[in-house]
Amino acid sequence: MSASTLDRVIRIVSQNAPAGSGATVDANTVLTGGGAMTDSVAMLELILELEKEFQVELSADELAQTKALENVGSLAACIDAKLNTPA
Repeated sequence: MSASTLDRVIRIVSQNAPAGSGATVDANTVLTGGGAMTDSVAMLELILELEKEFQVELSADELAQTKALENVGSLAACIDAKLNTPA
């Protein structure tokens, strides 16, 4: 994954993390299961922000199949793969 994509994903996750979490976000930050995104609404808002930022569509099936929501790094890698796939 490119550093630029990872940096942008980190910024967006940080902005969308629940207030008061205070955790530093990096590539290994867990997103689900008590991670940075504490509920489904927060996760949906994150996905919408990422789609807007990167001009991509992230389907639920695709995210599940690629395990993109495991951590910030896997999410950035999924987005990077979409950006580098010819239409």
